[in-house]
Amino acid sequence: MNYAISLALSSPARYHPKDWRALLDGHSAWLPKEYLRATPQQFLALIAGEITGRIIQRPYSDLR
Repeated sequence: MNYAISLALSSPARYHPKDWRALLDGHSAWLPKEYLRATPQQFLALIAGEITGRIIQRPYSDLR
């Protein structure tokens, strides 16, 4: 799911920068900003879980 969302967000950022800027300045700007803020740490936890064979969960409060 992270890959699909990242791909969907990268397309306007790469090919339609004016639309991307409008998205980040608009009423729903919190949604992509929140995703981009939390995703790197979630991705690391998923990779670490794959390597160790364990489920690694971080509390949402640690993502800030």
